[in-house]
Order: sequence, then C-alpha cells, then structure tokens
Amino acid sequence: MSQSSKHFLKRWTLFIGCIGILYCVISALLFLKMTEVKHGLREFSLNTPKYFLKGPHNYPTFNYSAFASPDYTSVSFPSNPQSIHLSGWLVEYNKNNPTVILIHGKDESKANPNVLTSMKMLNQSHMNVLALDLRNHGESSITTGRTGLGSPEYKDAIAAKSWLKSQGFNANKIGVMGFSLGATTALISFYKDPEFSFLIADSPFTNIRSIIEKEMIDKKVPKLFLEGGLFIGKTFFNTDLLAENPMDHIPNLLDRPILLIHSKKDPLVPFTHALNLENALTFNPSFKTYFHNQPTHCKGMFDNATEYQDNLASFIKTL
Repeated sequence: MSQSSKHFLKRWTLFIGCIGILYCVISALLFLKMTEVKHGLREFSLNTPKYFLKGPHNYPTFNYSAFASPDYTSVSFPSNPQSIHLSGWLVEYNKNNPTVILIHGKDESKANPNVLTSMKMLNQSHMNVLALDLRNHGESSITTGRTGLGSPEYKDAIAAKSWLKSQGFNANKIGVMGFSLGATTALISFYKDPEFSFLIADSPFTNIRSIIEKEMIDKKVPKLFLEGGLFIGKTFFNTDLLAENPMDHIPNLLDRPILLIHSKKDPLVPFTHALNLENALTFNPSFKTYFHNQPTHCKGMFDNATEYQDNLASFIKTL
C-alpha cells in the first residue's frame, strides 16, 4: 500500500471514529433528556387534599375548594426494593369498600390538581383512595432521577397494594387509576398482578416505542438516534425503556373491569393509543370507555367535571 493510501485510510478511519463518537454522545444525551424526572411537588407544593389551593393556569374559574378532602392521612411505605420509600396521601371511606391507588404523570406528584380532583370524585363514590408518589417523583425516594416509562415504576403500584392489604383494606377490591405515564404504569401493574380487581386509565400510551418516536418528532430530533439512545440506556444505565409493552399482554386484560379515558384530540398521547387498546379489548365484557373531544391531556375532570365524575361513578357501580 502506498504512503498516500495509508494516509487516506488513516484519515477515513479517524473520520468514521469521530462520527461514531458523536452518534454515541447525541444518543446518550437523548436518553438522559428523555428520561429525566423533575422531583418534588414543585409548583403545587402548597396543595394537600385538605387545602387544595392551586390548579392549572388555564382553568382560572374552576372551583378547586369544592374538591378538597379534609380527612386525609400522610403515609409512607417501602417499594421493591425496600430501600425505596414511597410517599402517599390516604383518604379512607370504609375499608371493606373498593380502594383505588391513584398515580400521577411524569414530572408530577400526588399534589397535582388532576390527582386531587379525582381523589375527591372517587371518595364521593364511597371509595378509599391512596394518592401515590412514584419513585423519583414527588416526596418519594430518588433512585436514578429518571423514569423507565412504566418499568420499574409498576412495582410501586404493586407495593402500594401490598401495603393497603397489610392495613386491613379489602384485598379483593383494590384497583389502580393513573394519568398519562401513571396510566401506563397502572396498566402494566394491572397485567402484571392479577390481584388488582379493576383499572381506570386516563390517557395511557400503549405502545412505548411509538410515544418515544412522537416525542422525538415533536422536538425535531432525527429518529436515527433512537436505537442508540435505547441501547445506551439499557447497557450503561440499566434502563430498558422497551421492557414492557402493554399491547403484548392483552390476554391478561380480558378478565377484569377496565375504564379507559382519553381525549380524541389529545395533543400529547395520540388517540390512536386508546383506539388500539379498545379494539384489542373487544372481548372483555367489563371494558368501558369515556372519550371526549376537548383538545387537552388528562384534563377531562376540569373540562367537564360533571361528565367526568358521572363516568367514574357509573363504572364504580359495576364493581
């Protein structure tokens, strides 16, 4: 090989190496940004079930005080592993009645307005309600500071169920409800654990890969970095974002009551996620839906509180 050919090969190898390093760096940054979680109660730090003081900025006339729950208890308990401590607010009605575990969305907490509003609505239907902070969120333990998009967060919902059983709540009447990421987490925990007796999912994403792809498109990040980001997350951060895919577990969703809530004009989680789940659950006789037309994400309880609560109450009566 001539000297010029060697120089060309060396430069070409260096160029390819630089491109590879750049790809890995961008992929790593993509993974870190995509999974980063904002801990704490944040702008809703003054909210409690008793003192419901602040709601979303775009609903200034909504009467939040009407959805306060004065009689509540702050609770904490371990998750899996037990080094993770979870924080929650419990509103009790009657331990023999149905109990629901409420799970917030990404970067949110038990103090978020949609959680507190739903807590009151559910309690008015004679339910016990436990509003839970997932790991890395709210006042629960910080483990990695990142989300696994439902896995391993589903372990927190299962831990909450175990704690409720240990406190004497009816083990045959414990269900789970969530919003957005919380809804997906609830969905995963529901098919993982057959002891959950019912599920209420408000705006879940049912295909993890497609919701990641949409996020990348919205942020104008080329999709060619997706596989790199997934690989780096799984290899170097022990986080497999595709470990759970709800649509792969439909047989485990056909035997118990499910209420699916979604906006047909949802700007964050496309309505197709709800339609795919609806089509898959055709053979579940206890499957119900509440679809509305407001162009919002997990805000149905503010867009039309009466309609939202009526749909919850109607579903609860079937339990």
